[in-house]
Amino acid sequence: MTGVSPPASLLYNLTKNLTAQSNENNYAVLPYIQLGTVMTRPDRRGEGLGRVAMEFALEKYLGAPDIDGIYLFGNDSVLDFYPKFGFVKAREFEYSAAALPAQPYAIEKTDLSDEERSARFFGLLAADNGAGSAFAMVENIGLYKFRLMAEYCDSLYFVPETGGYVIAEKDGGTLFLRQSIGFSPDPHRLAAAFGAAEVKFCYTPADRSGLDCSEHKEEDCTLFIIGDDLARMERDRLMFPVISHA
Repeated sequence: MTGVSPPASLLYNLTKNLTAQSNENNYAVLPYIQLGTVMTRPDRRGEGLGRVAMEFALEKYLGAPDIDGIYLFGNDSVLDFYPKFGFVKAREFEYSAAALPAQPYAIEKTDLSDEERSARFFGLLAADNGAGSAFAMVENIGLYKFRLMAEYCDSLYFVPETGGYVIAEKDGGTLFLRQSIGFSPDPHRLAAAFGAAEVKFCYTPADRSGLDCSEHKEEDCTLFIIGDDLARMERDRLMFPVISHA
C-alpha cells in the first residue's frame, strides 16, 4: 500500500484519553486513533475502496511508536468486515445511579452563540484534564465543538457552585449525563436539579463508588479494537465517552 492515497471518504480522528486518574495531577495521556465514518460513493461501490481505505489507515498508524491503539464503531451491516483487518469486538461498561433525596444544583443553560459564555466554556474545556472522568477525551476541542453544534446545542448547562459544566439530556425519568467539564458532579444533586429519577453516565466517572455497573449496549453499534493496550476497556470496565464518537 505504500504510495497509495486514501479515499477522501475516510475520516481519521486522533482521540487522546485519560485513564486511571486518582486526582487531577495523576493521569496518563494515551493516544488512540479512532477511525470515523467510512463511506463509499454509490457509483464507486464494489471496487474495494473500503478495503483500500482500511489498509492505508492501518499501514500508517498500526505499530506507530506514538499510537497505543486503534478503534472504531461499526454498524450491524459490517460486523464481518472489520475482523478481516485484525479488529476484535470489545465490550464497554456504563454506570448509573437511582436518585436519592438531595439538594439540587442550581443550573443555567448555556447558549454558545453568546461570545462571552462561549469563551468561558471553551477556556475551561481547554484547561480541563478530564477532572471527574476516569477515561476522558482531551486535546480535541474540535470534536467537542462538532458534537455541541450537531447534537447537544440545547444540552449544555453551567453549574455556578462548581464553576463547571454538564452536557445532559432528560428522557422520561432518566437523565443522560453526556459529559461533565471542570468538576465531578454528585449524581443525586444533578438528578434533583433536572427532576430525574435516575442518572446514566455516558462516560466513565472517576468516582464510581455507589454506582451500578452494567454492560453498555447501543443499537446498531459495536466497538472494534486493535492493540493490547485497549484491553483495558473490559479489564477496567470503561467506555469511550459518547461525546468522543466521530
